[in-house]
Amino acid sequence: MHTHRTLVSVGFALLLVLTGMLPESLRADTVALQPLYLEEAPDSLQSAWVQIFSEEAAKADLQVAKTEDVQRAVSNVGDDDPYCLTPTCMQAVAKSVGADYAVAGQVNGSVSRYVFELWVVAADQPLIRHRVSRESKPEPKDVRPMMKELALELVELLRYGQGVLAITTEPDAGRVEVNGTSVGIAPLQLVRPGERRYEVKALRPGYKTRSRNVFLAENDTQYVHLKMSEKPYTDPMEIPSLRGWVTAGLPLYQPSSALDTDISWGSGSTLGVHVEMGNLWRVRFSLYNYQGDVEEVEANVGSRFVQSHTPRGRALVLAPSLVYASRTKGITPFLNAGLVWMQREVELDLADGGTERRRTTFLPGYLFGLGLEWPLYGPIAMQLDLQYAATFERGDTYKQDGEQIAPVWDRAFETFRDFTVVRLGIGYRL
Repeated sequence: MHTHRTLVSVGFALLLVLTGMLPESLRADTVALQPLYLEEAPDSLQSAWVQIFSEEAAKADLQVAKTEDVQRAVSNVGDDDPYCLTPTCMQAVAKSVGADYAVAGQVNGSVSRYVFELWVVAADQPLIRHRVSRESKPEPKDVRPMMKELALELVELLRYGQGVLAITTEPDAGRVEVNGTSVGIAPLQLVRPGERRYEVKALRPGYKTRSRNVFLAENDTQYVHLKMSEKPYTDPMEIPSLRGWVTAGLPLYQPSSALDTDISWGSGSTLGVHVEMGNLWRVRFSLYNYQGDVEEVEANVGSRFVQSHTPRGRALVLAPSLVYASRTKGITPFLNAGLVWMQREVELDLADGGTERRRTTFLPGYLFGLGLEWPLYGPIAMQLDLQYAATFERGDTYKQDGEQIAPVWDRAFETFRDFTVVRLGIGYRL
């Protein structure tokens, strides 16, 4: 009795297959794989494509019609279209070999890349049902993996059908990635194989990345809306950025007494570089030089020096400091403070027409400043800052122990313990 029921079941299944009544999910569809139209591409791509597609089709229980039968059908029905690339011609090929679908396409080759474009037409309707494309470098190590991806996508479309991912972002124009691959700018309508899960991600500068995992059913449209929240212009938890700056400026002379209230530009200059690392809080390393007149020094102290000439001061400054930049877009105010190591030099004119110079070793000190930073173009930005630097003490390393020198030197180095500069810088953010 059991054997009898088994025979009846097998016979009924065979009857369904022969009559085309077996459920579609249990039937093995047949694909007519037409020859590729190769433009500036080697003929070897044709055989490689047939082999790769046939392997992927076999894994998904898809049958591939015999190559010679498909070529014969293309020759018979493609009189006006030798490669049979139109939907009507492809439908005729599929019917001629008894296939459910016909797959045709072309390859555009160049020195730098190959572009594959393929489309699918069903035997019951002369319309393009699926269209897929890929591109790669022309080297075989790049072409074969790309063809395998292309074959896999085609097989999934043929086996499971397709659906649509309708993707929007808030704000608009977010860059969209699907399964880690960039696919364009939202809003997007993407046709993808059905019965699969997809990770959809939205990205936009200045906003937090958002993503969703969705399941796309066959013949379904999955609406994906990704709302990105604005993030601070500078996020201290981000990977610290690196900035390099080149600066130039002028000395700023301050009032020396209640009667002298004018702030004026001094004759001189400052040039330097500094590197910053960080976002909200930044660590800055600076190297710059300063040169300007040493005011309030009576040059006539001692007969060797010329009364009418003001001593000139130069300084080389090494300065690590800490910078705090506010969380704003556009123009960003900042404050900085730190330590300095300063080497100073003073030059005096002699009565006989010569000059004499004396310098100190590097002495410790401090600095503080404030300024503004604003973007210029892309990663390029500008800074305008006011910087004050001073040593903790005068330091007597400009003279030897017990040496008797003119008082003007002591007066000059005492005056030249600090200076203020206004600087303009241009920088690049890595």
